[in-house]
Amino acid sequence: MRAFLSTVGLALIVLLLVDVFKAVVLARRARGQFRITHLFYRSTWPIFATIGRRIESGQRRETFLGIYGPLSLLLLFFFWALGLILGFALVRWSATGTDASMHSFWDALYHSGASFLSVGAGDTPNGFSRWITISEAGLGFSFLALVIGYLPVFYQSFSRRELHISLLDARAGSPPSAGELIARQGNYPRQLERQLAAWEEWAADLLQDELSYPMLAYFRSQHLNQSWMGALVAITDTSALVFLSAKDELKHQAEATFAMARHALIDSSKVLGLDPHPNGIDRLTPAAFGEIRKIVKNANAALDSQLLRDEDIVRLRASYEAYADALGLHLLMAIPPWIPKDNSADNWRITSAKQPQPVFAVSDPFHEEEDERSA
Repeated sequence: MRAFLSTVGLALIVLLLVDVFKAVVLARRARGQFRITHLFYRSTWPIFATIGRRIESGQRRETFLGIYGPLSLLLLFFFWALGLILGFALVRWSATGTDASMHSFWDALYHSGASFLSVGAGDTPNGFSRWITISEAGLGFSFLALVIGYLPVFYQSFSRRELHISLLDARAGSPPSAGELIARQGNYPRQLERQLAAWEEWAADLLQDELSYPMLAYFRSQHLNQSWMGALVAITDTSALVFLSAKDELKHQAEATFAMARHALIDSSKVLGLDPHPNGIDRLTPAAFGEIRKIVKNANAALDSQLLRDEDIVRLRASYEAYADALGLHLLMAIPPWIPKDNSADNWRITSAKQPQPVFAVSDPFHEEEDERSA
């Protein structure tokens, strides 16, 4: 029996160490079917999202959902540490049968926790038990150093992501939309080209962070009407329109931005274990497409509305919208429209004029969907 418990304890320690290595140390996408971290998020987020759907106020709902990202990190570190302590306790209990200080498994668990947390647990007369204590204390120090070093890197990635989302507010509105961005920036082809280049780099940086740290996807933006997924979709929409209606250098840059933004959308959904999920809602109706053509036509000589054909935009949309729908449904983040809504306003205007907070929250459509099912 003790040999079996020792095997279980060693297996638990190895599994947890491999998971910590893949989730924190390995700065690339970790491949493999079984991931404790993946199981943790797939188990806890649906519970949190279900509760969030039932909160009436959009602002309170976004505040509640925004707690999950930071809280999940703390819980993940706690479960990692608890699992390692439990694993070492099983090994210690099975290897110290002659140790008078180990009257029960709870004594072994206490000694394991004290060793891991480096608070000391008294002398252990058994020789092999002492080596277990040394190994666990060293691992506890390493785990603490890993946590201390990991959090600043993680929050730097979050800060870089949110910086560019905030910059999009004055250029494409809140929530951002392709129609609004082209309407404001379409008259300046060089500036639009530079911005598309900057957003190509942002999408590449986002892709790298999402693959290395998938839990970053659960961190929500500072404003309730903004999200990283909404910004990414708006940039993908915009680059698709510019790619189809521009010429020369601007067309080439728009194609590169579209490719990178689409890549980020698809891989972000895959790393979270999501399959494409078209929601059946046409974001670009014939009427909205007509409005888009008018916006493109008003963009002086930078864009040519005659080059913008319905079948081309449908083909490009089909290559990424189902992945965006899957992300939005999973994260409770609404996909932005192609044409800005009448009640939308830039966040900087609302702050400066001290107007009421915007009524739209990125999770509002999913709350309304829950109400419809309840009815």
